[in-house]
Amino acid sequence: MTGMRFPGRIISGSANGLGEVGLSLHMNRVDGYATALKERKAPVVFFDQRSTGGGKIRQALSESGARVCIGQACDSLNQEVDVMAGHLSWAQVAARVRREDFECLTVFRHPRSRREACLDFGGTESCNDEPLRIFWDQDRINSLSGEKDRGDALNATLTRISKCAVGVYERCEDSRQNLKRRFPSLFVDDALFFPCDKTLGTSSSSLSSEEAESLEQATYEFANALLDSQTAKKQTSSVECHGRTVRLRSCRYRNVCIDRGEIV
Repeated sequence: MTGMRFPGRIISGSANGLGEVGLSLHMNRVDGYATALKERKAPVVFFDQRSTGGGKIRQALSESGARVCIGQACDSLNQEVDVMAGHLSWAQVAARVRREDFECLTVFRHPRSRREACLDFGGTESCNDEPLRIFWDQDRINSLSGEKDRGDALNATLTRISKCAVGVYERCEDSRQNLKRRFPSLFVDDALFFPCDKTLGTSSSSLSSEEAESLEQATYEFANALLDSQTAKKQTSSVECHGRTVRLRSCRYRNVCIDRGEIV
């Protein structure tokens, strides 16, 4: 699939400026296109976390030539697509494609900045803990009680996140590099899909004790470590992991060892 651009159309299920009408794109056929689609096991999924700049990525996907479904349109789709994108949950996607080995991407943002932006956009308390709502269980997130429940929810969330190519809103160039390397046929115009013209970020030193201990803060820290791994920003080293010494090309987050973008 490397370097290939796909003719296709976009199917929109939300008012994100993309429209309800299918748009024909890149009508010139590419040799091997049908074969490439046949070999793909499942669509690529963009898990768009609210207030993380997902609109630009959805726009880039729509202009890539791939067959894209957006948001609610993905639930009732009766045809094959190359990309599913929007405010989708892991459970929704797994039910739609009937498997969990699909490729995916998602972007994280500093929790305080993301929540403030979400609330400014008209959100409610549901703006909290966005990564867990998407990658774990949005119906159970408000009923967690005790450290074991929190730990189990976080571990399940991190395991699923580790399967995706990640970007971090405050780390534009690293994110561009990582997403484009993983999905070169989907991201062609760098400036379009991840603009780098903003001063972003909130210092972790300014976090309150409650913010520092939040599950979303933990996922954000993990995402940064995962991005380091996926862009090979750290050299191979030996670390102690689950009682054994392993050589990792990347890094370790708390008690979670990450190697080449995978939890080990």
